[in-house]
Amino acid sequence: VASDQSWHSSSWSDTSWARPWGGWNEWGGHHWGHSWDSWSGYDWNEWEKEAEQAHEKASNNEEAHEKKASNGEKAHEKKASTPQAHDHDGTEKRVDAILRRGQTVDQLTTEELHLIVGHIDKQKKTAEEKADDEGEPDKPAAETKEERRKRLHARNMRYYRSLDSVNCPPEIARLARKAVDDAGQRSYMFESWLASNEDWKKSSLLVTLRRKGSSARRGLRKWVLYSEMITKWGEDIALAMKEAKETDEHKRKHEIRDFPDAPHLKQYLCLFEASEEDLDEEAFETVFSAGAEALTAEEQEMQETKSNANKAIKKANERIKAAQKVKTTTEIEGVGPHLLKAMKNDVEAQAQLLGQARAELQSAVDKDEASRQCNFQYL
Repeated sequence: VASDQSWHSSSWSDTSWARPWGGWNEWGGHHWGHSWDSWSGYDWNEWEKEAEQAHEKASNNEEAHEKKASNGEKAHEKKASTPQAHDHDGTEKRVDAILRRGQTVDQLTTEELHLIVGHIDKQKKTAEEKADDEGEPDKPAAETKEERRKRLHARNMRYYRSLDSVNCPPEIARLARKAVDDAGQRSYMFESWLASNEDWKKSSLLVTLRRKGSSARRGLRKWVLYSEMITKWGEDIALAMKEAKETDEHKRKHEIRDFPDAPHLKQYLCLFEASEEDLDEEAFETVFSAGAEALTAEEQEMQETKSNANKAIKKANERIKAAQKVKTTTEIEGVGPHLLKAMKNDVEAQAQLLGQARAELQSAVDKDEASRQCNFQYL
């Protein structure tokens, strides 16, 4: 009871609870207020800076650790992949021991993994280099000037010996004696020998000399590009002709020229043979003539006219033969006997006129040949 009375008298009897609220000061407000200022002001800002600095420091430490680890891995990898003669056997033994342990990849250390990878890369590289060495044949050494001079000299000596040989065809021997004073004719024969793979018996020149009919026996040359020479004779023979012209002073001067349409390209005066029917297609040059110069415009026009005349004669011969076949025909399907007779008469009359024209044309061609005999010499 006494305690109840004392509590009642000290706490509530003075009606202190009924006083108005006086703020936090009654609760030690002055000291708390100072503490609040420290929380909301300087101390709080300092703690925030310290937190940021700690975070930045932790990040830097982490980056440095990662960089160090990366450098360590690269160093291990470089060390494992770099060929070293003194520890090659030791590396192989270590790798072999690691692989024989029966461990899985996730049980290997980083150093062991780098060691294995480096060893595998080295073996692969060695195998590839060995395969390249075995796959590529040894390249021939470049020909020296002295070796080239000896090779060309030996070839020239083979050519001259072929003309003195007992196996040389008599037609070729006579032509060689005739061409001894003419550089163009000698060049013509040399190219013929090259084109026949150094065998006169296989030479088209020999065939031409033995062929009957003057219209097919003319030796001809023309200006061609090196690529055209390769197309006609093959690379080996074309190169031999080109070298022969470049190493001989006379040939270099008279048988090599700039291509008119492309001065940076070279043309070479080379052996060509063609029938009369081909003369109107290209401007040829006559070899066994007064000189080795190109045909003039007048000479080319004369050749073209003669070629056209020979073509006309050839067609006339074909039509005359066809007319003779019709004349001997006794029956044609769908054609009555009277119509067949009239047709034969008409064809025969046309054949007679054609024969007369052919004879006149052939006579003119023969006269032209006789008048030009002094300018052209036939093989």
